[in-house]
Amino acid sequence: MKNFDGDLLKRCEEKLLELREQYSRTLNRPMENDNQGGEVIDKALRELRVQDSTYFRERIRALLPEIQGALQRIKDGTYGFCQISGEEIEPNRLLAVPWTRISISALEQQEAG
Repeated sequence: MKNFDGDLLKRCEEKLLELREQYSRTLNRPMENDNQGGEVIDKALRELRVQDSTYFRERIRALLPEIQGALQRIKDGTYGFCQISGEEIEPNRLLAVPWTRISISALEQQEAG
């Protein structure tokens, strides 16, 4: 990243490492599997919790490679550049979604086009 200061790069890298650690811990934690009896409504609520947990875990599984890719781009010196336009990605976007590979302006152009 040529025009970004080292602080931004460091903050993004720290956030990526923290997310990777949190998400890995979540995936390694056993899922709640409460098969106890109870009222029908209790069973339905437990099933909803399991479905939510399953969805969340699948989302994490999809994000981990993106996070790892961003960490690799930091090492390679290609982090922070839009893969569509080649322009630098907006600093606020990198802080909000540090694994992103596309700038807001490129997304807007895709949506408009």
